[in-house]
Amino acid sequence: MDLDNFKVINDSLGHKAGDRILVAVSKRMKALLRPEDTVARLGGDEFIFLLEDTGTQEAVRIAERIIESFRKSFVLGERRLVITVSIGIVTGDATASVNGKYAADLLRNADLAMYKAKHSGKARHAVFEETMNTRALEHLEMEHGLRRALERGELKVHYQPQMLLGDANLQAYLRSRRSSAIVSPKASHKPRMVGFEALVRWEHPERSLLLPEEFVPLAEETGLIVPIGEMVLEEACRQTMEWQRRFAGDPPLSVYVNLSAK
Repeated sequence: MDLDNFKVINDSLGHKAGDRILVAVSKRMKALLRPEDTVARLGGDEFIFLLEDTGTQEAVRIAERIIESFRKSFVLGERRLVITVSIGIVTGDATASVNGKYAADLLRNADLAMYKAKHSGKARHAVFEETMNTRALEHLEMEHGLRRALERGELKVHYQPQMLLGDANLQAYLRSRRSSAIVSPKASHKPRMVGFEALVRWEHPERSLLLPEEFVPLAEETGLIVPIGEMVLEEACRQTMEWQRRFAGDPPLSVYVNLSAK
């Protein structure tokens, strides 16, 4: 079990307040479980429950009871705080050898299920499935691949042209750019190109061309979006300057680059 957004409490109210919340959570958990069950704080805001002689369905019911108990707020001085939790459930075989590896596998699988619950919206539980292991490995491989892509220059900038379709639109565009250009009354109504939008693509060595929706969410999650954004901005500016020199005009060609809030 992990407390959702617990870092916000530590950052806003301080670590002493966070510690008091952890103590209160521990007491609430002990009151909810049976005497033969074990509850322990693993570290940070993460807790482990060991429920003996309990099947998956009963574990799910206990998880639902725990989540429901957090609807009641915690009192911290004059503040009342409502905290939600995410829970991952895994069933272990009581006849399996209880060695370090088996215990570590159980913890890892419970952790994967917990993060599935978080990614599904928090304040809920998830039961471990073998497919979660596969997805976790794919996620890890994708992250390593994206880091290599940055180093190897596999991320490329593609450009989508932006067109103005007539003189009336062009006049408004020129005013918005405060351009000195004048459109003659006899000017052609032919569309003209005024700029580009820079779009990043990943030329994956094995999966061909990947579109942003296939890797940008991962880049946001891992922080790689920052160096990717810098690369795209620098390359887009360089390319646009080259086009401005080759195709001089007033106003000069412009470029639009999407940047992450990070």
